Amino acid sequence: MDIVALVTALGGVAHRNDLTSAGFTQYRIVAAIKAGALRAISRSWVAIVEADQVAVLAAQLGGRIACTTAARALGLWTLADDTPHIWVPPKSRHPRINGVRLHRSVPLAPATRAGGIESLIDVLAHVAVCLPFESAIAVWESAIRKGLVIPAALSAIPWRSIAAQRLAAAAGVLADSGLESIVVERLRLMGLVVRQQVQLLGHPVDILIGDRLVIQIDGWKFHSTSADRNRDNRHDARLRAAGYRLIRIGYAEIVSGWAAIEAEIVLAIAQRAHIRSASPALGWTNG
Repeated sequence: MDIVALVTALGGVAHRNDLTSAGFTQYRIVAAIKAGALRAISRSWVAIVEADQVAVLAAQLGGRIACTTAARALGLWTLADDTPHIWVPPKSRHPRINGVRLHRSVPLAPATRAGGIESLIDVLAHVAVCLPFESAIAVWESAIRKGLVIPAALSAIPWRSIAAQRLAAAAGVLADSGLESIVVERLRLMGLVVRQQVQLLGHPVDILIGDRLVIQIDGWKFHSTSADRNRDNRHDARLRAAGYRLIRIGYAEIVSGWAAIEAEIVLAIAQRAHIRSASPALGWTNG
């Protein structure tokens, strides 16, 4: 592997010690910089020409990519956030940088130099205090879905913030997507008891309220092809024929149109659409 390939494999930004440990001399490092194959971004760090600018800035500050920026780099589900998040040592004297969120904290866990990203545990800790609970739990449960951590391990960590402690107690394995995590939290705040990934008519539904109210969430990953949509439509038709009330919602409605969805759910509950049969005294039946 040549020196550029190694730096690329390390995330596009590399510490000189990692290069010398791999057998490259300081002479070869300097030669690569003079040839324009690499660029020096500080006394200790070099980067490929196409390196991510947030990673470069983090190295220049002596810090690491953090919080939601690191979460995306790790492949975790997050809502859109264009603000770069960078961890710097607590006693660093770096001034505020416009358009950049600096996190100053003592790390909870060690991190490798590769990629310039803080540890997963510190990513979750920063997400906990940086995002609203419903957005943070989507990130935490994404880490669980990916198998990067298990709920029991999260509960055993002495988190420093109340927000992180609450998330460690609440995060679970049932949510099928970050959108589902957000919707479940909103429904619980409405005082509703929800069940997730319940098998109905041979297929799981995202959320079931009571016996009959089904909420399906259209995440892009699982509903992006015509075959996916045809499968969903067939299952929807079977659910409706069997007497279930179905509400299907997508990303835009969850992020910016929740009020209308909430009103639809409230109406369905008022109509007793969530129960198999209502009180005989009221003369209502359903199912």
